[in-house]
Amino acid sequence: MIKPRIWETYSHEYSQGFTHFGTQAKLKFYDSKNDSVAVRLIEDPEGNYMGWIPTGQTEPIMVIRKHIFDIQFPDGHKANERDGKGLAISLRVEKI
Repeated sequence: MIKPRIWETYSHEYSQGFTHFGTQAKLKFYDSKNDSVAVRLIEDPEGNYMGWIPTGQTEPIMVIRKHIFDIQFPDGHKANERDGKGLAISLRVEKI
């Protein structure tokens, strides 16, 4: 069994789940009224989120709910993967 990759970051937690991921300073820009929470992004084929890791980088720069992930790419994420621009991964998000 391959060990899943795990990253620690921050997010805003709402009743429908987590949104906006990154540093606490970045999250203040998105929503200064809500405190951020520490989360783990865990690579998981059954996860409800998707992350994008650009070629040459080692961690996701974009994390979004799985059902709306593809709208972030005009040609869909598969075309960007084929063009060597990066890799889409399925993620589970857990509050630390």
